Amino acid sequence: MKIFITGATSGIGLSVAKHYLKKKNHVYCLGRNFTEINDFVKENKLNKFFFKIQHNLDKKFDKNFLNRITKLDKIVISSGFVKNNLIKFFDETLFDNLIKVNLTNPIKIISTLYSLEKINKNAQI
Repeated sequence: MKIFITGATSGIGLSVAKHYLKKKNHVYCLGRNFTEINDFVKENKLNKFFFKIQHNLDKKFDKNFLNRITKLDKIVISSGFVKNNLIKFFDETLFDNLIKVNLTNPIKIISTLYSLEKINKNAQI
């Protein structure tokens, strides 16, 4: 099975990545800081199942990083962040970044994967 996980270097995404790697699935991990998952992969000798994609979703979307991916069976969108942004002290830049990371870029990723025909017919998202 081939799985693509955003936010795979921390929190829930990291746990999901470890789960699928332990089962010897091919896992494409998108994230920023790979220290912990690199150690896990090395310790468990899972190098041939682990594919690292270093990308920050708060930057401008560039689909080129998706070219390395083969046909996927599962996609897990686990990237995102939460930050208080009270209306009384509203920060438009923070809001725009939150929408980009949590919503816009994940939708662009899935759409691009479809257009590149990188998602198998019965894949789960």
